[in-house]
Amino acid sequence: MQYDEDYEYITKSLNRKARRKGKTITDSTIRTYVTAVNSYVKFLDKSFCSTLELDVDKIRDLIEDYKDYLIDEDKANSTINKRVDLLKALYKLGKIDLGSIEKLVVRESNDPDRLPNKNEIRQVLNTTNNKQLKAIILFMATSGCAINEVTNISVGEFKNSLDEYTSSEDITEVIDELWNKSDIIPTIKVHRRKTDFFYYTCCTPESTTAIIRYLSTRTDLGDDELLFTMTKPAINQAFRYYNDKLGFGKIDSHRKFHPHGLRKFFATQLTLAGVHNEDIDRLLGHKVKSVLSKYSYANKNIKSQYLKGIEYLKIEEDSEEVKQLKQQIRELEEIIVNKNKKIAQLEGLM
Repeated sequence: MQYDEDYEYITKSLNRKARRKGKTITDSTIRTYVTAVNSYVKFLDKSFCSTLELDVDKIRDLIEDYKDYLIDEDKANSTINKRVDLLKALYKLGKIDLGSIEKLVVRESNDPDRLPNKNEIRQVLNTTNNKQLKAIILFMATSGCAINEVTNISVGEFKNSLDEYTSSEDITEVIDELWNKSDIIPTIKVHRRKTDFFYYTCCTPESTTAIIRYLSTRTDLGDDELLFTMTKPAINQAFRYYNDKLGFGKIDSHRKFHPHGLRKFFATQLTLAGVHNEDIDRLLGHKVKSVLSKYSYANKNIKSQYLKGIEYLKIEEDSEEVKQLKQQIRELEEIIVNKNKKIAQLEGLM
């Protein structure tokens, strides 16, 4: 266990409770609590015992943050409920009663509106003035990266993803060079820490622009510095704040606008665009069970598949001028298709 004081607290508290009831605590029960606390302290980045001095409202906030963290880690709702119950029990043994904490429903809704939609994402982007949060939201929605990966990408890794657009090794020069470019689609190598797996994904030009605008506000831009400095709890807190502020409500007992929802939004949009399921899995960093998968996972050519769905991932609305231009292009394409059909018919008569 990471913190000796936590193990001591767990064993002493559980044994004390068992003795009072004339029972003996089993090693299996202790291991169950240790597993829950290990997960919790990994999220906290500090010991469980260090939270015992906090007031009840602050601890409840930490538990809500932890639930969001577990959701983003793809944990089952039943697992999340179980871990929260174990933590509540441990706090109660320390004479801290957290009261009722809403459980997640075990059977998830199949309502297509359970995920954030483009309009809701735009509302958040238009409401916040935080450049970093805007960049994070756009990046998560258009790259499919989970919060754990987003908060671990380095400045150097982002810079390397731009190598087909610039040869500069200085990130400040890269920012200046690409400042007015609106067609940058990076191919980013990502470490999926949950499975210790490397893969490639991309993000849209609007996401790249937001990241560049955000980086221009920073002075600490060494290659090893984190691309985003917001912590996972801070990101989760921001998502909850804007979910409640904008009245998006809850789905399956958790807020509709949450980080993992953007990962699901990404997968859904690519599905609507007709991108093959295996390619979507690759872009999400899933391990594809395919004979050729080991050759195509860490392959920058995944970008060609990403481009098939890029219009579906675009968050910002087109200007009227762009909408008219796209309509003209569609009309021209239709004219060409009809002419080709007539040519084929004439050739068939010859």
